[in-house]
Amino acid sequence: MHTFPIIIYTDSALTKKVRSIQQELHELTGSKACLELWEPHITVGSAVKVDDDEVADLLNDMKDATRGLKPFQINIENFNFMDNWPGGKMDDYTPYVVYLDVIVNPQLQRLAENIRDTVTSKRNCSYTMPWPYNPHLTVAFKDLNKEEFEKAKQLLQGRTFKYTTMVDHVALAEELPNGNCVVYKKWTL
Repeated sequence: MHTFPIIIYTDSALTKKVRSIQQELHELTGSKACLELWEPHITVGSAVKVDDDEVADLLNDMKDATRGLKPFQINIENFNFMDNWPGGKMDDYTPYVVYLDVIVNPQLQRLAENIRDTVTSKRNCSYTMPWPYNPHLTVAFKDLNKEEFEKAKQLLQGRTFKYTTMVDHVALAEELPNGNCVVYKKWTL
């Protein structure tokens, strides 16, 4: 069985900025899950679960979902905080998340809808992305307790962040048994 979150990886300059923030939060709070488990990314589809014999169909559906789409820009603006993340009900996860807001535009909305309609609606998912689509770029999650979360909030509230990036691909990231995620396949837009 494979678990494949469907994501957009960030460009190198944005990755460097996000990693710097994640390191700053790690030093303040001890939170390190984002540094260890994932490369910075934006989720555009639920995490699908497929057996070995279903991977080829998944890859074909991903190709169909991205067919005809062209690269486009998105804006990422400012920090936000969540103290009730539904994933916080899983073992070893807390409900506290620190993230950057991703501004939805028609192209990003279309991409997420294409993936939902062509790929994830046909499959079992280990994580179901909430609708309406509300994308974000996580900077701390999983291992923040309430006190650490409040420290992070105090540090980042009022701090501005603005970045424009090009979306030129979609990727399946494979979730490994140790919780890490790695690139399985990318589709260029």
